[in-house]
Amino acid sequence: MSSEKYIIILDTNVLGSYKGNSLITTNFKYLSICKNIFINLINFIKDSILTQNISIAIPKIVIEELRFQQERTFNSQIKSLRENCVKFKELSNFKLEIPDHYDYKTHLTEKTEAFIGKYAIEIINYPPNSVLPKLIKKVLNKEKPFYKKKKQKDSGFKDALIWESIISKLIFCKNISFAAVFLSVKTKIPEC
Repeated sequence: MSSEKYIIILDTNVLGSYKGNSLITTNFKYLSICKNIFINLINFIKDSILTQNISIAIPKIVIEELRFQQERTFNSQIKSLRENCVKFKELSNFKLEIPDHYDYKTHLTEKTEAFIGKYAIEIINYPPNSVLPKLIKKVLNKEKPFYKKKKQKDSGFKDALIWESIISKLIFCKNISFAAVFLSVKTKIPEC
C-alpha cells in the first residue's frame, strides 16, 4: 500500500450546477452542490485502497462564492414569490404568507459548516497578503488572467485567487510529500 498522500482540490464549477451563469438551486435547505460529481468522488475515495491517503480540499473563495450565489438566488426567488403573492391577495379565504425577514445567510453558513465537517473537507485559506501587490500589478497591466474575453462577466480575479491559494498551500506543505489534483470544468489553468 502506498504511503504517498493525495489531495483533490475542487473548483466552484465542479461543485455547483449551472445553467448559463446562474447557479441552479433545487433546495434551499442545504448548500446546493452538484451531488452527482461530489458523491461519485466520495464513493471513489471510499472504495479506494488509498482511503486514508486521499483528502478533499476546497479553496475558501470557492465556498464563499457558492454561498454568495445561493444566497443571491434565494433572495431573487423570495422577491419573485412576493411579487406573485400579490396576485392572490384579493381572493377570499386564500392566504399566503412570506416572512418579512429570514436570516438565510446564517442558515446557509451552518449548513455549509456541517457539510465541510461531514466530509472532512480541508479549506484552503486565501494566499498571504504579500500576493495582493502581484495581483494588483497584473490587473492594472491587463495581464493574464485579468482581461475580459468575449461574454465573460469578470476578468479572472476569482480564478487567480483560487490558483494563488493553491500555490500557497503547496508552498506551506513543502515538507510533506503529496500529489495535488485540481478538478475544474475549465480547460485551461490560469496563467498567474
